[in-house]
Amino acid sequence: MSTTPRHFQMATDQQISDLKALLDHLETEYAHSIACGDWNACSIAKGKVAKVRNRIGKLIKVRMGMA
Repeated sequence: MSTTPRHFQMATDQQISDLKALLDHLETEYAHSIACGDWNACSIAKGKVAKVRNRIGKLIKVRMGMA
């Protein structure tokens, strides 16, 4: 079965949506680690947030046809 552009677009949109939900959770985790003063957890959470943000950015570029 071949992947049509419309199917690919919908799959990309779903991935972006899923990653946005994950990002919301990770940003909350990051904020809680800052509030608790747990700097080790803060560092780990910050890295996770950055990775998900970068992935969303790459998917948006693909969605826009820029990649």
